[in-house]
Amino acid sequence: MNEANAVEEPIRTKIETDTSKQLESLFGLRGRRSQMESISPSQEFMESNKNAAVAAGNKLRTAEFETNKEGAAAKGDADAVRTRAEGDKQAAILQGAPQL
Repeated sequence: MNEANAVEEPIRTKIETDTSKQLESLFGLRGRRSQMESISPSQEFMESNKNAAVAAGNKLRTAEFETNKEGAAAKGDADAVRTRAEGDKQAAILQGAPQL
């Protein structure tokens, strides 16, 4: 059974069971078997899922951008500290102070 059939089968069974119960309850009709040709989601449902997927993708890209931005800022700060320390070391050497 493929993935689509695995999802459709419980839906199909529920619809067929509920329909049979309603027909018997309302009209006294008992069917031996009903058959559904296919289950197709509405266009609105498909659009809604597509929009939700796009929104989730946008949210993920925004989070990645913010993380990268914060990482770049941290790297810049670390580089500035390193450069400042190197400058202090060179100044100390030029002034004749003992090296650490």
